[in-house]
Amino acid sequence: MTYQIIQQSKKREPIISIITPTYNVEDFIEEQVSSLMSQTLEEIELILIDDGSTDRTLDILKKLAKNNPKITLVTQANSGPAKARNTGLELFRGEYVYFVDADDIVPAYALEALYTASIQEDADIVMGRSLSFNSTSSWYIAGHYNAGLFKEGARSIETNPELVYSLGPASKLYRKKIIRDLRMPETIKIGEDQPFVLEALLRSNKIYTIDQIVYNYRSRETIEASLSQIVKVNPYATFTDVSQSLFIGLPLFEKYIDNKYGVIESLKVYFDRVIRFDLWPAIREILKTKDSEAQKKVFEQLIIMNQKMPKQLFSENMFYFQMLTIELVERFTFIQREAYNEYIMLLKSLFQHMSPGTVAHIQDNIRIQDANKKMIALKRSIHLKTTAPIVLYLGKRRFAKESKILTKKAGTMFKTVVLRKILFPIYKISLPKTKILFMTNKDEKMTGTFQMIYDEISENNINKEKVFCYLKANNRSFSAQNRLLRDVASAKIIFLDDYYRQIYGLKLPEKTNVIQLWHAAGAFKKFGFGAIGSLDANTAAFEKAAHQNYSKVICSSKEIVPFYAEAFHIAEKNVLPLGVPRADKLLDQEYLAFTKTKFLNMHPEINGRKIITYAPTFRGGPAERKNFSMMLNIREFVKRFSDEYVLVIKMHPSVSKSQGVPYDLKDHVLNLSGMDMNDLLIVTDILVTDYSSVIFDYSLLKRPMIFFAYDLENYLAERNFYYEYRKFVPGPIVANNDSLFQAIEMIEEQDLTKVVEFRDRFFDELDGKSAQRIVKEVLSL
Repeated sequence: MTYQIIQQSKKREPIISIITPTYNVEDFIEEQVSSLMSQTLEEIELILIDDGSTDRTLDILKKLAKNNPKITLVTQANSGPAKARNTGLELFRGEYVYFVDADDIVPAYALEALYTASIQEDADIVMGRSLSFNSTSSWYIAGHYNAGLFKEGARSIETNPELVYSLGPASKLYRKKIIRDLRMPETIKIGEDQPFVLEALLRSNKIYTIDQIVYNYRSRETIEASLSQIVKVNPYATFTDVSQSLFIGLPLFEKYIDNKYGVIESLKVYFDRVIRFDLWPAIREILKTKDSEAQKKVFEQLIIMNQKMPKQLFSENMFYFQMLTIELVERFTFIQREAYNEYIMLLKSLFQHMSPGTVAHIQDNIRIQDANKKMIALKRSIHLKTTAPIVLYLGKRRFAKESKILTKKAGTMFKTVVLRKILFPIYKISLPKTKILFMTNKDEKMTGTFQMIYDEISENNINKEKVFCYLKANNRSFSAQNRLLRDVASAKIIFLDDYYRQIYGLKLPEKTNVIQLWHAAGAFKKFGFGAIGSLDANTAAFEKAAHQNYSKVICSSKEIVPFYAEAFHIAEKNVLPLGVPRADKLLDQEYLAFTKTKFLNMHPEINGRKIITYAPTFRGGPAERKNFSMMLNIREFVKRFSDEYVLVIKMHPSVSKSQGVPYDLKDHVLNLSGMDMNDLLIVTDILVTDYSSVIFDYSLLKRPMIFFAYDLENYLAERNFYYEYRKFVPGPIVANNDSLFQAIEMIEEQDLTKVVEFRDRFFDELDGKSAQRIVKEVLSL
């Protein structure tokens, strides 16, 4: 015996034995054990096998096991997860086995639901839905979801070979009779569980799936965290272990499936799954390391695989063929010279083991640009026994690509010259100035301030045929640009709400009045010319091209007139504190009531709770701001506040990468990034933000705000403010989740006097008539 039993479970005749190997998981093991000890099914035993942990894991396990009759605690020298799980398979006493990794979590109802289904359906294996999660979100594993594994019902490998897309031991309840004599190969460290699970699936007379989440995989946010992420740490070890696992698994199909066609069809799916999700990621990473010895060994092992593998497996597998040909050519610069010969030998082996008809069929069905040219280069390389044809192909392609780019640039430049230097000056002189234009790159339809200005213009009986809207669109054709410039040249009034690149640098007619309505209220972060010098600023030349044509700029109060004058390089007399039309709706009590009723009807999950909206602004430059790493711990939020609050996430429009909401938190957390900001503010009881100008609009509602400014010093370096941030904002500033949650708990004590003073400071008028004032002023021009 190579292990030591520290404590033996005193649970008599457990129904389910849970096997958990542990190694250096001091940060997670208590939460995992707690989830297992909270199961609604009482008749369980938990076998914890510590695999030689060097941190506090074993000490924590001893404390957890003490006086707990359900726990068996075992320790052994570090030998890997296969050996640890095999120890558990020697010791378990239940009628069923359930594997749980030491950092994962099992819902309280899971084991009872799986056991009940096994009895009712007489199933040897019962599986359910599983989720991956991290500190901020959760998601279904794409391979499981896309393969349809979550659909409820009975299955078998022969009729449902897609079951091989779930070869991890977790999220499955195994009957004792099908795994009693099975063990995991201890010579394999990565993918060691796959042959075990595969054989268990093949042995089962009936496999049943329930439509419930029975397992939560933790995706640790450090690369060295778990075996599932080790491919990036040690791709060569991953490749060799997964290859061994594959060859152990292949004979099992013929052993358990009688129908020869069933064997082949199941093998094809299994091979495709291992290649796509295990071997190919490892090969990609090995290429990136530029380790010539590792690359040579991988190519040599793939040659052996080609020779040993049944032809039916890869002769029809388009992905395998594409992987070793098309995909490796695309990554040829990673292949080291020392490994060129082995790669040529691999290609020769691949083509030798595939029939010419199959190669032609695959070539015809690979929908990749230049696929045939790549194949010609590869065949020449095999024939000449050198990679020179591949290198030549890549050189020609690069030259053609660069030539195409230069030609395209020249064409674009010619069109620009024709439009801006020839046609636009002609239009300026020849066309009458009669049109009213609304121009924005922010929205695809008329909304907010634009809509209210347009409605007010309509009430003034202005001919609607003279009003044109240029909204967010991707049409950059010559005719579309020509039409836009014709309208600009014949415009009497142009309304903008932000930067508008299509007219940068154009010198507009003197009779054209350009009104900048600016999308933000108040003055918070410096912008325009005022931001020059900060890390995220544009150049002075860029700002001049963008703002040179403004006749008037509209803002919300007299106090910020100097700031807007500086931002747009315009005289203060031309900055008019007339208000913000889109914010007028926040003063319309009838609209407030209508919006809230409509929202609650659309979201019954709110169920009488209050709404906290988290609306952070973007970070970084244009390339960086598309992504946002959310620091708010939404799981902890739900744990603390879900009885009283629902959390709504509202990302800035510049953030294109959506924040996923964990499936199991969907009744407590809503991502409403696509909702109109003002409408969302109306239903918000507490606003959590950081450096967003949304605070000006929200102040009109006289409700509490919290400022989650965890990166304040960095942001100050990136974007300066018009006021001293810590003294300016009308609410508490917090720097971490604990402080944020404390501020929420104390929200009833927040003094709203600061919010009211803030509102009165930045809105001169609170009568809801901003649009009327602006249109009256503009028409007088």
